[in-house]
Amino acid sequence: MRLVRVTCLAIVIAFSSQGACGVSRIERILGPKTATEDALTRIAAKIVELPGDGARSDKLAERLYLQGRKRWEKSPANSKTTITAGNNASYEVHILVDAMVDYYRKSGRPGEALPYLEAAAAESRSLRYYDQWRKTSLELVRLYRSLGMLDHAETTLTGLLKFMSRIGLSLEQMPARLDVDTVIFLQLHAQRLEMQPDAYDEAVVDALYSLFRRSAEQTPALWGWSSLSGFRYVEVAPAFLAWFAASGNTSKLQEAIRFYRRLNETNLATDPLLLADELDIDFITSPLGRDLFQEFAIRTSRLLTWKSGVFDSAGPEKLRFIDRDPFIEALTLARIAEVSGDLSLAQSELETAKTRLASLDARYARIAPEYRVLDLFELDRMRLTEVRAATLEKLGRSREALNLYRQHIDWSERERESLPLDERLHFFRGRAREAYLGAIRTTAAIYASVPSTDAFIELLDSCERLKARQMEEVLGVSQGAERLSIESIRAQLREGDALLLVQDAGRELVVALVSHDRAVARVVSKRDGWDDHIVSLRDRLARDASYDRAAFGELGKRLFGFVAADIAAASHLYVMVDGALSMLPPSILPYDGEHLLDDGRFLTQLPSINIWLADSKVDEVLTPVREQRAFVVADPAFETARRVDAIGRNLMATRGSNALRYFARLPETLDEGRAVLQTFSSGSMLSGVDASESKVKSMALDGFSFIHFATHGVIGSELPDIREPALVLSWEEGEDGFLYASEVARLRLNAKLTVLSACNTGNGRYYNGEGLMGMGRAFLIAGSQSVIVSLWPVESFATKQLMVFLYQNMANGFEPSKALWLAQRQLRGDAGARGSATERGLEIVDETLGPAGTGVRPNTHLESAVNESASQATWSNPFYWSPFIIVSTR
Repeated sequence: MRLVRVTCLAIVIAFSSQGACGVSRIERILGPKTATEDALTRIAAKIVELPGDGARSDKLAERLYLQGRKRWEKSPANSKTTITAGNNASYEVHILVDAMVDYYRKSGRPGEALPYLEAAAAESRSLRYYDQWRKTSLELVRLYRSLGMLDHAETTLTGLLKFMSRIGLSLEQMPARLDVDTVIFLQLHAQRLEMQPDAYDEAVVDALYSLFRRSAEQTPALWGWSSLSGFRYVEVAPAFLAWFAASGNTSKLQEAIRFYRRLNETNLATDPLLLADELDIDFITSPLGRDLFQEFAIRTSRLLTWKSGVFDSAGPEKLRFIDRDPFIEALTLARIAEVSGDLSLAQSELETAKTRLASLDARYARIAPEYRVLDLFELDRMRLTEVRAATLEKLGRSREALNLYRQHIDWSERERESLPLDERLHFFRGRAREAYLGAIRTTAAIYASVPSTDAFIELLDSCERLKARQMEEVLGVSQGAERLSIESIRAQLREGDALLLVQDAGRELVVALVSHDRAVARVVSKRDGWDDHIVSLRDRLARDASYDRAAFGELGKRLFGFVAADIAAASHLYVMVDGALSMLPPSILPYDGEHLLDDGRFLTQLPSINIWLADSKVDEVLTPVREQRAFVVADPAFETARRVDAIGRNLMATRGSNALRYFARLPETLDEGRAVLQTFSSGSMLSGVDASESKVKSMALDGFSFIHFATHGVIGSELPDIREPALVLSWEEGEDGFLYASEVARLRLNAKLTVLSACNTGNGRYYNGEGLMGMGRAFLIAGSQSVIVSLWPVESFATKQLMVFLYQNMANGFEPSKALWLAQRQLRGDAGARGSATERGLEIVDETLGPAGTGVRPNTHLESAVNESASQATWSNPFYWSPFIIVSTR
């Protein structure tokens, strides 16, 4: 794909230097282009020539693109459906797509190129241009990764691999011969190896690497050498080097490094096109020149008519790889050495890379600027900056490393701004993440060496650069270190308040506390298997109702022991947690090994300090709860009468009514809803069949100060085709019965508090910096000041009682955070009947499970809770009272 894209760039040079004469000469070798292809190529050249410097240029590019598409849509190729492994059928419109991609890359907005590549991938597949679809998909994966959108890259790669297996191109079976499919096979493995290293074991990687070596040594032509982009193996080799480095296989790594060096040296010394150029061999008239051209150029792409102009010209652009390939080599080896801990080699290669970068810069200065775009040169420059920063950090030179990390961050921010707003939350998962985490670690090291107020704020600011960025932009909150100060934080703290932050920085955690008396931070190193340990503790509690006091005590003491006295003195904690810890309610962590964080104080979780400072109103006069309006949704009607008796491998064919068969009615939520309404002077409730999507969406929700949903909740992928968190509502014609997080985010709310009395409403997919993407976040974006959510499946009757306590406490004048804290303490001491063991979540019916004839799956974690000894017949177990947390913007 990348080689094909050169068509759009280099044609500018080809047409300007050779014109029709050069094209006609090369057509004697390749054959004439189609009329459509010729027209699209000329339009593509005009797009690439645009300056890309503003809205006017953008509109002209779009106009040219649409003009070309109309031409292509009228061509016979648009209706071709030939399945081919080669390029016998041509998806000609890709010429326009490549031009738009390069146009936006040239203007520093690569994110705006995504829709074109995404559409081309979908269209080329639907029209069965499978070879072009594979190439486009690979290019899409590369662009996603360069933009830090790793989840998109993984999804695209997974879909590509799945489809290839259907047509007999499986990654599990080594190719029997070395051909073009071998190259694609290795390219796909290289992408997957870097994104999903745990999917490989040593034997498989060794076999792949052996295949790569044979392919690179014996069939270099298959790797698509050209004087415009060198060999494509350069994109594959680093994946093997990185895997060997991460696995600790030092001998294999050293052998692979030697091969990588030798391969580069051999290709630079013996490259046939370079030799032909030095000997002044004509690629058209000389028999040797024609042979070389046929062997090393035509195989790379069918669309090479422009190459006549490049080959016949004396310009330096075809020789730039003489400097570029050695630079990439030094950069790759420096990165591998840094990862493997060989800092001496890393420093040596970094110095080599810097020297070669200067030569490469000089080379680029003499040729058309489009080649910087084609080669992703700025991305490679920033990779060098990142490796230099990481090496300096490991050498203890924190301030120098921080300055380099900040250079990378500034560049990343410009890249990020080119993405659509709703896609920016994916950005930090890619390469940019390491620079942000590096900045956090180095500012923490600077603070630790010489603690000061300035160093402390610098540390907080580094943490904030990573937190809730997309959410801040949606809410219209701008970042600004000028507002972030000890004074601005303390101005939002009432007497007895404190701010407690836990930031995941990769290898370490940063824990910081700000109170009226102190501002202090400490770096806590993660032990081996830290994240898995946290997940295990969470799962044992959420699934088995098992709270490991000793393990939680050790965890809490390790994190908060150094500020235990400050926590003990606080009556209210504003808390921010990150990483795996965000799956646990902070309230259950013993800060001194014995006392829980919520012993004697209530907690409010914040999405970010910036949002809190922008929205907090310490001196706000509160209207009594009884004088405000509430909106309640409770006890939706599901199609229980049509519930299927058994579930095969495919749980369901579609969403909507079929999906709703898997949910049981929760009649106790109707009583809960009525109890909630009694707290307020006025309100509205939807229940039964009226608790539907259309009615919820049609309500003027911005007229309610309190919103309460009591129903089932699901998280993404819990049901087939459900890809995001959702609240389950009544089925109706025209709607699917799921109120998705994305739909919630588009609602207009003006609520003081939204309560999601359902399962897993605080859960979702985790994104670095943004946290867990659950329903709670969606309601905050929609306009609710605070939201109460759950972190695991909750027991229905315990939840009903907790909510009754919550609203009683708010009616008595307590703010939501304290009202929730009091309600949880009341529930812990309440010996009310458990009722049925029904969860507010998915209830799958299968006659093959459970007691004979019941058709109900045993609820293992609830059974273990119910089977406790009679002396513990209360809801004091944290499984019942702790999953609900409150998250607030103020």
